[in-house]
Amino acid sequence: MKNILALDGGGIRGIIPAMVLVALEEKLQKQTMDPNARIASYFDFIAGTSSGGILTSILLYPEEGNPSHPKFLPGMR
Repeated sequence: MKNILALDGGGIRGIIPAMVLVALEEKLQKQTMDPNARIASYFDFIAGTSSGGILTSILLYPEEGNPSHPKFLPGMR
C-alpha cells in the first residue's frame, strides 16, 4: 500500500492546505515524540497543482547535509 498526499491549488486559498499541513506535522511530531519528524517522510508520493505545487516543493526541498531528509517544516516561522 502506498501513501499519497495530493495538495490542490486555488491561489490565496492555498493558505488552507498550508495550515492543515502545519497542524498535521505538529500532531505527527507529538505522536512520534520526534521533533524532527517531517510530513514528507510519511508519504510515498506528494503532488500538487498551483499553490499546492509550491507547498509540495517546500515539503520536499532537501537538507544540505542530508539530501534524503526534507529541510523545511511547514510550521517554521
